Amino acid sequence: SFTGKKFTVSAKVKSTNTDARILVSDQSTWFASSEGHIGDGNEQRLTVTGTLSSSATSFNVSLRIATSTASATTITDGDYIEFTNVKLEIGDTATPFEVEPYAEVLRKCQRYCWRTANGETYSFIGSGYNASTINSLILMTYPEMRVAPTLTTLGSFQVVAGGSVYSVTGISMSDPTEQICRLNCTVSGATTSDFAVLRNNNDAAAYLLLDAEL
Repeated sequence: SFTGKKFTVSAKVKSTNTDARILVSDQSTWFASSEGHIGDGNEQRLTVTGTLSSSATSFNVSLRIATSTASATTITDGDYIEFTNVKLEIGDTATPFEVEPYAEVLRKCQRYCWRTANGETYSFIGSGYNASTINSLILMTYPEMRVAPTLTTLGSFQVVAGGSVYSVTGISMSDPTEQICRLNCTVSGATTSDFAVLRNNNDAAAYLLLDAEL
C-alpha cells in the first residue's frame, strides 16, 4: 500500500551520539532523517520523509547510530540510542502518536484478521445441523470485519451431533458477510437433521482464520 507513495516515519529518540537517526530503505535507496539526534541524551522527535519506489520489493525501517547513507560511524564508549512511539504513515507530515486502549486496537485489527480461539482442546466454534449424512451446516459469528472474509483452516476438527462425534475432513465457507457465515463441514455417516456443534479436535493448535486484508 506504500509503493510509489510519499511516506513519513517518526519516533521519539534519546541518544548521546549525533549520528543517531531513522533510516528507511526500499533496497535501492536509503532515506534518512534530515538530521541526526542532537546528542545530548534528551528525548528528541525525529522524522524521515520520502517517496517509495514503484518497484520496491521491501520497506525497512531502522533506528540506529549510522551516517545518513547507512554507513558505519564513530561511536564512543557509553554511547546509546533509545526510541519509542515509532509511527509509519502515508503522506509527508508526521502526525502525533496516538495511544489507544488495547480493546480499541484489537477491534481495529480484527477488522482485517480474526481467528477462532486456540490453545485449548475441544474449543467451541459454532452450531447448526446436519443437512445430510455427509454435510453439517454450522453458523459462525465473529467481530465485524472490513469486508466479507476468506477462510483458512489449520488442524483437525469434529462435529458433535445426536450424541455422536464425527471427524471433519473438509470445511468451506458459504455466504460470508462482515459478521457471520455458514461453514460447510464434510463428515461421514451423520444423522440428517440432528443439531450439530463444530469444535476443534483434541488439537490445541487448531483454528479457523478469517482474512479481510486489503
